[in-house]
Amino acid sequence: MYKNLIELFKENEGKGAVGAFNLHCFEMLPAMIQAAEELNVPIIIQTSLGTAEYIGFEPLIAAVKALAEKSSVNVALHMDHCKSVSNLHRIWRLWVRNNKRKYQSYGKSRSRCDRDRYSILRSDC
Repeated sequence: MYKNLIELFKENEGKGAVGAFNLHCFEMLPAMIQAAEELNVPIIIQTSLGTAEYIGFEPLIAAVKALAEKSSVNVALHMDHCKSVSNLHRIWRLWVRNNKRKYQSYGKSRSRCDRDRYSILRSDC
């Protein structure tokens, strides 16, 4: 089932950690979800901006959502470590287009020159 992170975490509270795994190409996706099904655990599929741009945002989202809807486990999609506000706005526009959730969450990282890094978890869109 395709979930956002808040839903996924609420349903799994007290049951242990939820694994998040980086997706680099389409070929990895079925195997990642199949492994989660075999273990009967939820999974977070993470992508970088580079991967999303390489594959294409819409095909990537469609593939994750289609496989998640057929899955017996909960699956969330997460855009990890966006490094600029303009890229975050791009993801946000994908979210609000047609009032459909696209990426379920995103993380923002400051540049490597900054002293610290931080993440923003946003799953209420």
